[in-house]
Amino acid sequence: MVAWADYKADAKSRGALALELYVATSTPAKEQQDVKASLPDHLAYQAELERAGSLAFAGPMSDQTGEQMQGIGMIVYRAESLEAARVFADGDPM
Repeated sequence: MVAWADYKADAKSRGALALELYVATSTPAKEQQDVKASLPDHLAYQAELERAGSLAFAGPMSDQTGEQMQGIGMIVYRAESLEAARVFADGDPM
């Protein structure tokens, strides 16, 4: 098995981006009205991370039919490490 750092260095030498991406899923732990109330701050935080280049993708997820909102979100961070991605996730007002 190849060490991750070695693999990334080799991939970059071949021209690959070799981005460090971390996926977080969010499940509301509060009442719906509280989630809606925190939405503006949540979106502003995500916009800030996107401007800084630390947010790759984010959005709500539907059920398998694509017709019903599940209430679950998925966020993909660009970060130097898992710890750095956790800092981004912990800083989210949602």
